[in-house]
Amino acid sequence: MRGTSVDINGYFILFLDWRIGMERRWLNGLFPGRVQVCTTTTGPRIAPVDPCHPPSLPILMSSNFILPYYAPRKLSPVKRAIKDSDIPSEANKLLQLVYTIIHNRPRHFKQTPLDRPKHWWQWDHHRRPTKWSLYRHLINHSSWLDHQLIQPAPTQSNSNQPSSTPVLTNWIRSEFKRHKTLRTIPHTQEVLRQAYLVSTLPLFTSSCPSLPLLTKLVNAKSGNLGDFNDLKAHRNELMQSKHREIWGKVYKAQLAARRPRTPIMTGRFLRPSVLNGPLPRLAHQPLHISMMMSSRRKARERRFAEHRHLKEKLDTIRQEHKFESAFAHSQSDVFDHEHNTEVRGILDRLDVINRSFELEKERERKVYSRELLDKIEAARRRRPLVMAERNRWKRIKTRMAELDYAVQDDPDQSSADSPEGKRFRLPEPSFWEK
Repeated sequence: MRGTSVDINGYFILFLDWRIGMERRWLNGLFPGRVQVCTTTTGPRIAPVDPCHPPSLPILMSSNFILPYYAPRKLSPVKRAIKDSDIPSEANKLLQLVYTIIHNRPRHFKQTPLDRPKHWWQWDHHRRPTKWSLYRHLINHSSWLDHQLIQPAPTQSNSNQPSSTPVLTNWIRSEFKRHKTLRTIPHTQEVLRQAYLVSTLPLFTSSCPSLPLLTKLVNAKSGNLGDFNDLKAHRNELMQSKHREIWGKVYKAQLAARRPRTPIMTGRFLRPSVLNGPLPRLAHQPLHISMMMSSRRKARERRFAEHRHLKEKLDTIRQEHKFESAFAHSQSDVFDHEHNTEVRGILDRLDVINRSFELEKERERKVYSRELLDKIEAARRRRPLVMAERNRWKRIKTRMAELDYAVQDDPDQSSADSPEGKRFRLPEPSFWEK
């Protein structure tokens, strides 16, 4: 301070006393006994002393006093498979240069065309004319034409009236998408030539068949009535072909629904009986097998009824013959002839019926062939996989039906979530496993 003298040596001594106290506390925590700093011929050392005899101040103020080292302990060097001393000096210098080059190399390399060449369909001079000069303008002008021809859909389908959908735009987009994966140059050139000169197709019957589609669209947009009518006729043809395709799918689905389902072997047996021989058990049993068994059952019932009726009739005829023979002895020859003729017809019919019964018994005693047994065994081994897949789809259909039913009955109609979003909040049922 100004105007007063400051004893610097006194402050320094107090600081050293405080620092030695801190060091003594630290050393007492490391060693079991008390320690002190003592001077020897080789310099100051730390030695355990009696706590009643602290070190003297001249020792602390000596120039040989060294404070403890508080730096972190040095770790042992990492063991290497090859030591530096094992490598020759020339190779070691070369390795140092290589390490320097590796650690200072640029992390980002500039890609050059020679490193990874592009395919020809990725070149800019192919993509720009195709996408920006051809496709983009075709879509824009065809959208304008579709918008000009759009009108409300009629109540009855009439192929002569234009559709309310962008038919021409969708056709152009589908054609480009269909040929998107072309990789051969000749095929691509031919398709692009057709795209540039679509009007050469038979659908265009105008006076200028060599004009490209893009030129016709621009002319129609400028007010050329002939090109406009040609494009309109082409659009109607596309619309009719689309209708034929859609209705073709509908008719195909209807025919598939009418077609009988394919029978599937379940791996079980349809035991032989009087109605059928040895057959495999089929899922979706064919109709002709069911009708065969039904017709045989009805014929068997008719034969049983006829057999019973003929037996009763034969007994009645025999009773009448006995009565007639006892009543008129003079005309017994006439009665015997009539009786034998009538009885012979009944017996012949009974023989036919009995023969059919024997054939039914033989059908019931038939056995399975080796080929049929092999097929049934293979179907039995395949049955668990088929049933697991079928049950999986049944669970999916059941789950979707339950979710739709729950979403329809959801009282929270004011929520902004869609039905699909509500489905994910519903709890999973217990059977929804695997």
